Amino acid sequence: MEQNLISIVGQISSHAQDTAATAEELTATSQQVSVSSQEVSRAVNNIAEGATNQAADTQSAASSVDKANILLNEMIEILERLTASTEIIATRKNEGSKILSELVEITAESQKISDQVSEVISETNKSTETIANASDMIQSISDQNQSACFECCD
Repeated sequence: MEQNLISIVGQISSHAQDTAATAEELTATSQQVSVSSQEVSRAVNNIAEGATNQAADTQSAASSVDKANILLNEMIEILERLTASTEIIATRKNEGSKILSELVEITAESQKISDQVSEVISETNKSTETIANASDMIQSISDQNQSACFECCD
């Protein structure tokens, strides 16, 4: 029985040693799990911080998109007014071109009439010279007649 007892104590001692070794392994594993869970905790905190930063960046981007949308709408309004102004300018340009064409036609007609008046004046001047020459001739003939009359009467 002593043998049995020694055998049982030996087995208990062997199991105790196995249990102690297992406990040490569990302690080491527990420490590794603790370190790993701290790393996981830090990673989760980093992810949460990154998510918070990303949410802030997303909010900032959404705000910027809103501002860009407002500016874009203002630019569209300005472009619409610019287009309307351009159309008015084009209409006025066409009206001005038409008026200028009419003015060129009137000026050409006026020049033609002016040339005709100039020609009439030139012909009138020639006629006046002819009349003046004829008048001088008549005066000369009259003077001669008067002289001849005076000579006859004397």
